[in-house]
Amino acid sequence: MTDPKNVALEWARRGKPVFPCDPQNKKPRTKHGFKDATIGEDQIESWWETYPDSMVGIPTGIETGLLVLDFDLDENKGIDAMPHLDSLIGTGDIPVETYRVRTPRGGCHVYLEMPEVDIRSRAGVHGVRGFDIRGNGGYVIAGGSRRFDGGEYRAEDPATTIRPAPASLVEGLQQPRHEQDAISTSRTDPNEPILEGTRNEQLFREARSLAKAGFRGKTLLSAISGINSMLCQPPLPEHEVETMVARVSENAGEVCTAPTLEPVLIGELDPGDTGQPVWEGFLANGTTTLLSAREKAGKTTLLGLLLRETGKSDGGELLGYPVHPVRTLLISEESAGQWADRRDDDGLPEDLLVVTRRHAPPGDLAAWEQMCEQIIGIARLEDIGLVVLDTWAHWNPTESENDNAQIARAARSIGRIAEEAGVAILLVHHMSKAGGSRGGTALPAAVDTVIEMKRPSSRGIVGEDGADDEGDDGTRVFTITGRLESPPTIIASWDGNTYRVNDARTVKHLKGDRRRRLITDTLSRLGEGNAGDIRSNWPEGGMQPPSERTLMRDLKRAVESEEIEVARGTGGATDPRVYRIAKSTGVIPA
Repeated sequence: MTDPKNVALEWARRGKPVFPCDPQNKKPRTKHGFKDATIGEDQIESWWETYPDSMVGIPTGIETGLLVLDFDLDENKGIDAMPHLDSLIGTGDIPVETYRVRTPRGGCHVYLEMPEVDIRSRAGVHGVRGFDIRGNGGYVIAGGSRRFDGGEYRAEDPATTIRPAPASLVEGLQQPRHEQDAISTSRTDPNEPILEGTRNEQLFREARSLAKAGFRGKTLLSAISGINSMLCQPPLPEHEVETMVARVSENAGEVCTAPTLEPVLIGELDPGDTGQPVWEGFLANGTTTLLSAREKAGKTTLLGLLLRETGKSDGGELLGYPVHPVRTLLISEESAGQWADRRDDDGLPEDLLVVTRRHAPPGDLAAWEQMCEQIIGIARLEDIGLVVLDTWAHWNPTESENDNAQIARAARSIGRIAEEAGVAILLVHHMSKAGGSRGGTALPAAVDTVIEMKRPSSRGIVGEDGADDEGDDGTRVFTITGRLESPPTIIASWDGNTYRVNDARTVKHLKGDRRRRLITDTLSRLGEGNAGDIRSNWPEGGMQPPSERTLMRDLKRAVESEEIEVARGTGGATDPRVYRIAKSTGVIPA
């Protein structure tokens, strides 16, 4: 088995900075992510002594001279971009001989020398699902790394050199997105075969086109099934076609068939299914976030900060959490002049796309669904990673924001933007006087994450919004609930440039703290014990005993924080580690 520390040192000696990544989810284990990457061997030795199971991350882009093309293969998700790799090799856009890494599921990372141009990391390149770029603002897991489940990133030939990116490839990657899509998805000949890598997208386009022409139910399913069997090489599975047509038909007003349910063992679920983060803990691709605040609480200021950080080539930070570089489509109730002023004052990114108040909001749900179709098209053509609607009250297509049935239908269309365009959605909304988002319960129930932004009250009670303007010291309280790994509460203060965090703890951290306290309590009673002893003597009537994997992780962190220490044992299968309370804590075992 390859030692990941040696892999990291080898890349560092080749002049490529590295950093440790979690083998369960590929997330950086350093405070500032890939920005902490280094070629310093002492730091690398220290990292892998602390986290010996870490995978090796390598930043990509101009600074490190690496451009990595990622061709995914995932049978469970119906993704296969490998034929596109063969196509690019056949046209000479990828050198036959260059360094490559096989990924755990059978995909491929192709390493090339990064040209001196701004090629940003993005997904779905050339309109091919599963073909992603790791360029400026990205990183890749190096060959020799091993996931927690044993899946390995394996170099095809470690001795192969990294070749320059051909000019034809660079030109293609720099093309405006709409030109790329025209090349990869246009079908001037209706009898032209539909190849792997484009089948889902092409059939979906055909289904939507036929639905707009009046096809419904079994008629629509029959038409798309015929196109699939005659033109797709190879045809998609029938259940995928049925699910696709059901979704299109539902959006057109009629459900033609129930989707096929395919249960998966929970142990086989991929942590990456939550989507790539845009603002970690708050926004991720394929998810929707609702930001609510009272008037003058500063939600527009927060939005400006977020837009500024997304425009930084190497990413930024907001409320203490990393923000990744993405291109944004902002749909705002404010005027072009107001955003022009902010552009100059706040340093907003030059490639920010803005739809301003001069565009009339949709008058009804049908117009809203057409608007959502336009947003999906713009997001795909312009390589958008974040869509912002500011404010929801302005663009809301329903007659009453308290009508939960209508709001739920409108929210489904928002979710479709997130899913089909693969973007993060941020809805900026007003807060009611009683607290919580204004209107019915359907909107906050339909989104993935809710952020409530408040001022502390003049009475000093955190979380209320009764402070007058004269008493506003710039402190804001952010309460977050949702499906992402978000902090439940953040208290931050405005310093004239950004919000500085005073306090934030994630629910996960709080649970981890409680588990580690129970571990130390158990060891205090036992005197000494291995992981099995701790689980068998776990206190009754409280928190459930953790899984073996979670317990081992908590033990490791407790050793690192010097709460406990290893009394003996190497950690091997026949020589498990035995733990005890660290002498430095001053706690005497019972």
